[in-house]
Amino acid sequence: MGIGQTLEAELDEKGLESISDLKEFDLDDENTALWVGILIHPMCGYAGNFDYLDIAVTLTKEGPNKYVVEQDGKRISGKLPRYIRRKMEEDDDYELDEYDLQDFDGDEESIRGDREEFKTLEEAKEYIDSDACLDYQG
Repeated sequence: MGIGQTLEAELDEKGLESISDLKEFDLDDENTALWVGILIHPMCGYAGNFDYLDIAVTLTKEGPNKYVVEQDGKRISGKLPRYIRRKMEEDDDYELDEYDLQDFDGDEESIRGDREEFKTLEEAKEYIDSDACLDYQG
């Protein structure tokens, strides 16, 4: 028994260029979409601290009614270097980005590993867009 229509064809048919409103997913193959990146905590920079998730989220169509969302990665936190803190003090509109944070060592507070199964693509997309996915709860 096959999986029926591929994930790629189903996304195209439903006009979903982006699986999530949060991030653009790339098709890894015809049944797997992947997003890898850094999500910066909204309070990052406050009191000179940083906190972010270095995470990968994969959506795989495993069967006609089986969509799997997997998350894996780590949460990293630490103290920002003095020159970044100075930039933030001088410019109230300065926003930290992933390039500011990747060069600094921090404490790995937790390793994420999550797997959720859904019967429809819509349910999987709803989960990806929810607070339960891509969150800071660890």
